[in-house]
Amino acid sequence: VASLWTSHILFSRLAYLSVPLVFFWSVTLYFYLRASREQSSRWIVGLFLASVAATMTKTQGLLFPGLLIIGRVMDLWFRSVAGVHEPRLRMKIKKIVADDILWALGLSLIPIALYIVTHPGIPATLLLYGGTMYGLSGIAERITTQINVWWMILLLLLPLALWSTATLKRLPWSVWALLLIGTTIGIVLGPDHPYYSSKLIFWSLPIGVLLGSFSPRRTSVVLAMLMINAFAITGPETINPSPTIYPLFNTRGYWNGHAERIDATMQDTDMVFAIGYPGHHIRWYLSPRIVVANSFDPETTHGTILLLEKKFFDRFSDAEILYEDERLMVMRR
Repeated sequence: VASLWTSHILFSRLAYLSVPLVFFWSVTLYFYLRASREQSSRWIVGLFLASVAATMTKTQGLLFPGLLIIGRVMDLWFRSVAGVHEPRLRMKIKKIVADDILWALGLSLIPIALYIVTHPGIPATLLLYGGTMYGLSGIAERITTQINVWWMILLLLLPLALWSTATLKRLPWSVWALLLIGTTIGIVLGPDHPYYSSKLIFWSLPIGVLLGSFSPRRTSVVLAMLMINAFAITGPETINPSPTIYPLFNTRGYWNGHAERIDATMQDTDMVFAIGYPGHHIRWYLSPRIVVANSFDPETTHGTILLLEKKFFDRFSDAEILYEDERLMVMRR
C-alpha cells in the first residue's frame, strides 16, 4: 500500500525534505516499539539516533518524539503498580524518572533545541502575519482547503484511509500519534501546501490492517485499483500523457526552464532583493542570497532587484533592466 501512495511518490521525485522525515519518523516508531517490548540497550540507542536524525532533517521533526514523550509519561503514570510499599505517587514519579526510553527521547531533542535557540528566524517565522498564517485560525476554511488538496493528489486513497479508521483500535497508541501528526500538520502549517500530504503515507498501516481482514480476491481488487490510481496521478507522462496526472508533472516548471538564464544575469551579485511572493523554493534555483524586501522602502532599496510581480514595476521604473520575461524582471539600481 505504501508503495502506491501517490503523494509520497510525487514528492520523493521533487526531493522534498518531508520524504526523508517520514522515513526517520518510521524508524523512530520501529525502535520505540522494539525498545518498549524488550528494553534492550541496542533498541534504546537506535531510538535516540533515529529521533536525532528526524529532528535534524526538519525542525518539525521534533513533533513525533515530543508526542512519544507525552504518551510515554501518561502510559507509565496510569500503569498499575502492584505490591508497592512506598506511596503510590512517589513510585509513579520514580518509575517515570528511571525510564531509559524517556531519557533517550529527551536527550535526542537537545540538538534541535540548541539549533532553534541559535536560529531566531525559526520562531520568527511562526509569528508571521500576526500569527494567522500558522495555527487554527479559520479552521473550517483550512479543513476545506486541505481536503481539496488531498482529494486532487490522493483520489481513491482518501476514502480508503477513512474506511481504515475502524482498525485503529488494533494499533498501538504510538502509531496513533504518528497518524495524528501526519493528518493535522498540514492544517496547522499550511493547508494549501500539497507536500504535507506525503506524510499521509502513515495511513498505509491501518489500511494494511484493513486489507488483512479481506479475502485474497477482494484484497487483489483493491490493490489493483490503487495501482491504477497511482498510475493515473503520477505517470510517467511519457507513457501515460493523461490530464489526470498531477499538474506538477503535466507541465514543465518555470524555474526549471528559466533559472539558468536568470542566474547568469546575477553572477556577480552576492545578494538580491526579491519583491513579490517568492515561495520557499526560489533559493534552490538561484545562487545569490535572497532577501525578501516587500516591507522595504522602494526609494531606498538599491542593488540587484528581483521583481517577481510586474505590477510593482512603477516603484522601480528608474532601475536598469537586466532581464525580463513573461513572469518576472531582474533590475539593478
